[in-house]
Amino acid sequence: MGENAYIEQGKKIAAAGNYLAAAALFEKAAQENPEQVQPFWFWGVALAEAGDLAQAAAVLFRATALQPDFWEAYFYLGLCLKGIGRLDGAEASLRKVLSLKPDHAESYNNLGLILSESGQLLEAESCFLLALELTPDSAELCNNFGVLKFKTHLFEEAIHWFRKAIDLQPEYAQACNNLGLALKDSGKKAEACSWFRRALELQPQYGEAHNNLGLVLKD
Repeated sequence: MGENAYIEQGKKIAAAGNYLAAAALFEKAAQENPEQVQPFWFWGVALAEAGDLAQAAAVLFRATALQPDFWEAYFYLGLCLKGIGRLDGAEASLRKVLSLKPDHAESYNNLGLILSESGQLLEAESCFLLALELTPDSAELCNNFGVLKFKTHLFEEAIHWFRKAIDLQPEYAQACNNLGLALKDSGKKAEACSWFRRALELQPQYGEAHNNLGLVLKD
């Protein structure tokens, strides 16, 4: 079977959700033609979808070496490195995406998350604001920006962004829980309880919301 046949068969198997089997076929395609970027790209994405983030990162790194302007490969590489805790590498990959594709909102969002986690809050805020300019109706982005405001104890601003996330996506359990936290820390405990309960309606096994509700009721 030739390289293209392996890729076509792998794509069909991946579409059916069998990512490991698909990855094995893409690997064969890469072995047949190790200087072509496409097999490494499909192989890396399949491994990432299968949850093997470390191996996916290694394969995607090869894809970026073969095609240094391949921003999609850098983006997936960044996500994989972020997923395995290699934040410096993830940050570098996402910055590379933005040098190649400056209007990529998801890269700004993920870079903002990494910078926030490492304590670089001002630059994280800039990343989230740029992402929001590009995709103002993203509930995930509104929630992430709310978390940043919460970290800096700007509770009223956090409440605003969590409410906006819920307006955009009413069944967003994490945003409901986060809104409850911001309300609790701004002294609005009764309303906080209602949002913890809402999070639990949406996601009954949500341990953090259970814990937060219990803590407020204890006070």
